[in-house]
Amino acid sequence: MKRVVVHIDRLLLRGLNRVDRAALLAGLRDELGRLFAEPQVLAGWTMRGPAAHVAGGQVAAARVTVGAALPSHEIGVRLGRAVVGGGPR
Repeated sequence: MKRVVVHIDRLLLRGLNRVDRAALLAGLRDELGRLFAEPQVLAGWTMRGPAAHVAGGQVAAARVTVGAALPSHEIGVRLGRAVVGGGPR
């Protein structure tokens, strides 16, 4: 079993003034945990190595566009997918 440790020092979310921070972070944490528990996802990250995903200490995630009515938890889930590379589903 491999262990994945993710440290997020700063998360820049432009245009999200009214977001429930705790719910967003819970969605992000939940989705990252779910995705990294999938053997194929973890294998893809470890086979390519961290350099494939990290440039200058920053993860190159896909852009996430959300609507105003989207719950904060779901925004976090979509961010998790973007970080891992799955994009919004």
